[in-house]
Amino acid sequence: MNAARIFPVMCTLLLAAAAPSLGAERRITVVVDAQDALKAPVLARLRKAFQGSPLPTIHQFDRSEMSDAIQRGRLLAALQNSDLLVAIGDSATELVLRELEDVSVYFVGGSLIEGGRLASASLAGILSYNVEELLDAAKNLWSGKLGLAYTPGYEAIAASIRSGARTRGFTVMEKKILTLKDIPPAVRELLDQSQIIWIVGDPLLCRGAGFQFLTERALSKQVPIIAAGPWEVSHGAFLAIEPPPDAIASSASDDIKMISGGQDRPETQRIRMAPPGGKIVYNGPLAGTGKRNS
Repeated sequence: MNAARIFPVMCTLLLAAAAPSLGAERRITVVVDAQDALKAPVLARLRKAFQGSPLPTIHQFDRSEMSDAIQRGRLLAALQNSDLLVAIGDSATELVLRELEDVSVYFVGGSLIEGGRLASASLAGILSYNVEELLDAAKNLWSGKLGLAYTPGYEAIAASIRSGARTRGFTVMEKKILTLKDIPPAVRELLDQSQIIWIVGDPLLCRGAGFQFLTERALSKQVPIIAAGPWEVSHGAFLAIEPPPDAIASSASDDIKMISGGQDRPETQRIRMAPPGGKIVYNGPLAGTGKRNS
């Protein structure tokens, strides 16, 4: 295994610090859902950033093909050989994080990430949401107590939500959830004490039985949910955000070019929020609930 795959990317980029000349030798592969809205702006920015140097290999896939084991296997085999895998958009990010474990990943506009993977030094990238903008949207609709549910690995994001919420006058009630069995008691307590509840983008909270329990209880108590992405809004959450395509494409292409050249980035910037300028997405049928104050 070559040196670039032994040392995780973006955890102070130890490989680059030890041997910056190896940066250009990294095999960078880009993977994107052919229908993803971020595909065009990110690929356009990458082509511009890599003018005069080899462009990373690009693999596009059709989401419908991923149910075919042969098609999925071929794609994953091609991606597995990368030193750095760039996943554009939620669909690609979910695919590579679910199916691959031994490849360093840089995601662009991902919202659904397990806390354990988020904490890993082999993962870096730009989230699809901006905490400050979501908090501004919440402040325009509600005041009082904000319930926050998150999983291990999301401590830094929870701290940003906590700090920003308090500066906007919210009282923050929070629960760190470790397992599926922790969800019912934590959710009941948060819903009993909060005017609005925020769930971070761990699949434990945003998919499956955990999300179904949360939405059913929240709807019955008329407590709106702030979520990580539009999928959750279409399935019972109240609001989320879509990232600004051009701004996130520009930021991502700069990062990828920097990494390919072996440059360093502080650990504190390994996982970053989407740039400002995103579009707030509301659940239309729930929007009639109006403003809820304590």
